[in-house]
Amino acid sequence: MANDINQSIVLLTEQTGSWAPGAARMQGDNLQVIVATLDDMGATDYDRAAALDSMVTTQRLPATSSTRTDAHQYFATGMIENRRGDFATSRVLEYAVDDFSVAQLAGRLGDTASYDAFMARAQNWLNVFDPETRHIRPRERTGFDRGFDLRVRDDGAGRGQFNQSTGYQYGWLVPHNLGTLIERRGGVEASTAALDVLMAELDAGAYTQTGNYLSNQPAFSSPWVYNWLRAPHETTDVLYRATREMYDTTPSGLPGNDDQGALSAWYVFATLGVFPTVYGTGDLVVTAPMFERIDIDPVDGDREIRIRAGGVEDGRRYTTGLRVDGRPRTASWIDAAFVREGGTLDFRMSATPGDWGTGADDVPPSHTEGLDARNNVGTTPAGRGNLGSLDLSDWSLSRENLAAAGAAPGAELPLDGTDIVFRWPDTAPGEPDNWIPHGQRVDLPDAPAGTVSFLGLATNGPASGTATVEYTDGTTQRVEVTFADWAAPASAGNTELVTVSGRNHASGSGGDGTFRVFATRPLALDPGRTVDAVVLPEGTDRGMMHVFDVATSPAG
Repeated sequence: MANDINQSIVLLTEQTGSWAPGAARMQGDNLQVIVATLDDMGATDYDRAAALDSMVTTQRLPATSSTRTDAHQYFATGMIENRRGDFATSRVLEYAVDDFSVAQLAGRLGDTASYDAFMARAQNWLNVFDPETRHIRPRERTGFDRGFDLRVRDDGAGRGQFNQSTGYQYGWLVPHNLGTLIERRGGVEASTAALDVLMAELDAGAYTQTGNYLSNQPAFSSPWVYNWLRAPHETTDVLYRATREMYDTTPSGLPGNDDQGALSAWYVFATLGVFPTVYGTGDLVVTAPMFERIDIDPVDGDREIRIRAGGVEDGRRYTTGLRVDGRPRTASWIDAAFVREGGTLDFRMSATPGDWGTGADDVPPSHTEGLDARNNVGTTPAGRGNLGSLDLSDWSLSRENLAAAGAAPGAELPLDGTDIVFRWPDTAPGEPDNWIPHGQRVDLPDAPAGTVSFLGLATNGPASGTATVEYTDGTTQRVEVTFADWAAPASAGNTELVTVSGRNHASGSGGDGTFRVFATRPLALDPGRTVDAVVLPEGTDRGMMHVFDVATSPAG
């Protein structure tokens, strides 16, 4: 049946030319998630190449074949600004999950280029993560909306930011990279405290609430976040509460709209003790079965899954040990190969929690590939401004004018009076060519250095932030980075390195004016240490920062 589902989805996209639901009530091309997940679980008897080709060709710039709302802004800048409304912030999270799923299918089929491109976009959730308040938050072109009440869905201007859920409920929807989300939220202890607040009430609704909304899809995976927090017994407690408080056998026994079986399926997984929480993969996050004996016999009949949990019916709800096909396993997750091949899960159960699944190496995977990649397409060819956007108003730098000014792809750009030499990004049209900083790590040749400088600009006002130089001996050095607006003359600490006339618009037209790329004043480094990398600012103030390159001068 899963093969038929996947093939039907492929035929649907071939016949309609797009991926549904697109601009439907719940945004996102979530059929891509279904295909990629079932594929990893072994449903590969469909036209996989056609599926991937359709995903890749429709979900890229110039975004003319995508049904994702605001696809152009998202594909070009990695975010959707809050002024767009229509649940802009939650759409960034949904689209990032979709992109992760596309990347996973591409990786299985050996398409490395597509894997890399979509994994970079899978980390776009960081563009709406505010490092100051440590939360997913609506973002404007001039900064985060820190006055937004995360207990609600709409901002003060009545623009929807989170779809059918609050900022608290959507704040954990990064299933493919929860490890980084937890780190950015302040670590295990702080994240556990925040998740406890969400779980204090399990079905609070989506209006002025700090509690959860487990009868609605955006929150479905949230109980399993405790597994990444090294507390799978907390997941178990939440699932027992949910199945007992929210579900019963009366005619109104479902807590909400079943939405084609979504709530019913969630209930089944909650009782099985395994759940495919990392959407786009078939990996199973493990908690505790609610039945002593479970047999899952797929239609094909050749990969039966057997789950045994003696003592559950006597009140032993917590997993304190697990054997997978007879082999002990302390990790609280199982690779998708188990689903593809079948096997036996033997649980050791107890009335009190133990230390199973609580080790640092026991948590489920977090997919960090693409975290450090460039994430903005800021340069475009003449007449093809729809292949990028630098300033969230669909304007971009002209690749031809940049080349005429010395910034051709791969060109060296020396900073006069110094030993600093930048290299302009060697990228093709439509490919990311700069970083909108969120803490990306820029690896540099391991060598002692005298100074460091940044090549970039700001849009919608000047922008400042703090970068970190990492030395090979483990020490670090903080350096301040400030860029003037690209339409303004160099401010103190900046040097105009590239100056061009005119810019491109996504409509295909051009605009007048003078625009600039700046180099920051070289800052002294410790010449007695070896530079390893530079970590870009996790956040910037005022306008939006764009970094095209980082360079150092030799020591001595």
